Amino acid sequence: MIIYDLICECGFEIEGWFSSLEDYQRQADKKQINCPFCSSNNIIKKPSAPYINQNKNDNQFEKGEEKVKEITTQEPSKIYEGVATRPRKRDQAARSIIQSKDKKIAELSQALGKIIEVLIKSSENVGSKFVEEARKIHNNQAPMRSIRGEATIEEFYELQDEGIDCIPLPIPAKKDLN
Repeated sequence: MIIYDLICECGFEIEGWFSSLEDYQRQADKKQINCPFCSSNNIIKKPSAPYINQNKNDNQFEKGEEKVKEITTQEPSKIYEGVATRPRKRDQAARSIIQSKDKKIAELSQALGKIIEVLIKSSENVGSKFVEEARKIHNNQAPMRSIRGEATIEEFYELQDEGIDCIPLPIPAKKDLN
């Protein structure tokens, strides 16, 4: 695998994994590489420093260093052919989108926290005996009530297969929140 640092016209940087240079070039030519941020397919490969094996009597390493210096001292607009410099409005729009998404994520996280709080207050913590107690309640061997506790994902699916309604919640296992 070859890893290339790519950059989109919006300035978003991407790490691309390709089986070969030809694979990268084929995908780039067909515009199959898309930016995960803005969905543009106007993406280029950023210049990278070459690794050259050095023989004691060979000066190829020095030539590689010179090439890197030549590339890295160019104006960014020449390296990226205008891609690295983007309009200020685009920066502000991208920031606005990110802030809006962050705000929505925070709101959803807060709402989920409130739901979990209600579920915790209205249920009994049976801890590691959750699976056993859920089966007892389902088989009318224990009083009907809301319970919570710990179960592996395999145990969760077993309960589901047995027709026992339960849902996994992101509640810290070590902390009793009652």
